[in-house]
Amino acid sequence: MDKNRDRIIKEIFASALEIEDAARRTRYLAEACAGDLELQQEVESLLGAYTQAGQFLQSTPAQPASTAGWKRLAQSSGATGCWKRLVRAALA
Repeated sequence: MDKNRDRIIKEIFASALEIEDAARRTRYLAEACAGDLELQQEVESLLGAYTQAGQFLQSTPAQPASTAGWKRLAQSSGATGCWKRLVRAALA
C-alpha cells in the first residue's frame, strides 16, 4: 500500500469516527470512497476493529482484560493486517 493511500485511509477513518449515526456514517463512507470498494472495506474493517478494541479496553475489574481478548481481536475476520501486527506487537 502506498503512502498516499495510507493517508487517505487515515483521513476517511478519522472523519468517520466523528459520525455517531450509523446511517450517516455509511453514507459518508460511500461518498468519501467514491466507489472504491477496496478502500471502503479497509476503512470499515478499521472501524470495526476500533469498536472491538474499545469494548475490550472498557472491561470492568470483575471482567479483567486478558491476552485472550487481544488474541481474539487479532484473529477476528474484521482485523486487518495492520491491526493484527499491532496486537501481536502488544502481546510480545
